Amino acid sequence: MVIKLGIIGTGGMANCQVERFKNIKDCTLIACCDIDKKKAEVFANKHGIKSVYEDYNEMLSKEKIDAVSVVTSDAFHAPVSIAAFKAGKHVLCEKPMSTNVKDAYKMLLAANKAGTINMINFSYHCAPAAIKAAELIKKLGEIRHVEASYLQSWVIRIKPENLSNCWRLSKKLGGSGVLYDIGCHILDLTTSIVGDITGIRCVLKTHKIPGLKNNRIGNIILDANNAAFIFADFKNGATGIIHTTYLAFGQTNSLKIRVYATKGAIEVDLDKSWTELKFSSGSVNNSGWFPQEEWKTLKCGNIIDNYTRFIRSIKTGKQDSPTFYDGYKIQKYLDACFKSAEKNSNLIKI
Repeated sequence: MVIKLGIIGTGGMANCQVERFKNIKDCTLIACCDIDKKKAEVFANKHGIKSVYEDYNEMLSKEKIDAVSVVTSDAFHAPVSIAAFKAGKHVLCEKPMSTNVKDAYKMLLAANKAGTINMINFSYHCAPAAIKAAELIKKLGEIRHVEASYLQSWVIRIKPENLSNCWRLSKKLGGSGVLYDIGCHILDLTTSIVGDITGIRCVLKTHKIPGLKNNRIGNIILDANNAAFIFADFKNGATGIIHTTYLAFGQTNSLKIRVYATKGAIEVDLDKSWTELKFSSGSVNNSGWFPQEEWKTLKCGNIIDNYTRFIRSIKTGKQDSPTFYDGYKIQKYLDACFKSAEKNSNLIKI
């Protein structure tokens, strides 16, 4: 069974996705679409894709494809995904799921009605260390404290002549800052291990960017948040701090979560390894003021990326994660973060 796939949106992430899909057995890319047809044609020539479109509805109606990957800008995730579901296609959608929870809910309803495979491309949700952590933490008593972070530093190196990725920091260009871009990842990673969030307090900051006057490049103002601090109450009674920034000097792409329970603790550091975690479930020396806790390293299996999971799910008919429901939950948290920050609220209940 060969899965015929179409790509909607032909920007930087689409190029990354195509290289992954090319390496999956029984998967073939037969069409691509972009509102900039010349851009799509260059993309198609580069990757050997036969059919090119500038209207995704035309592609969905004319091409005999089984599935689509939605790699458009965030604002178009909802209309494109919903159209694909109505056409009976399986859908992999880039993160964040949408730009607001109402559209995310419409996407979820469309997915459920279609009954096809639906996945959101939360890359770290499926890291073996995260999957094993979610299993192991259940054996370590009641969760008390959670600390999670996603740190990058690329904004520190922005040059006036380089606009790459700067749309993420411009409200005018549709960017919602670090919270939406990578905050959605750390929220997904954290909740996939710890469980659902029931309350959020959030502080968003737009710090001055080194080397830029008034955070401006030409006529583009980088006015979206570049740091986010989320104080979370979890359904299981735990409390935690989740934070993310583009301004962490020395951190290229660092994700880390530490979870402390009544009978042990877990540390997942994806900057060091996707396939190992550290855990503690006892002490080796109880003498003195500070007992020396024993930490062990656990190997957690092999990496199976979301692209492979998506194609495998289509072939087997068995839905894998992260699903549109997972994406919808994260969208609720993101909306609550913005609401809390705007109102300077003590608590936004989920």
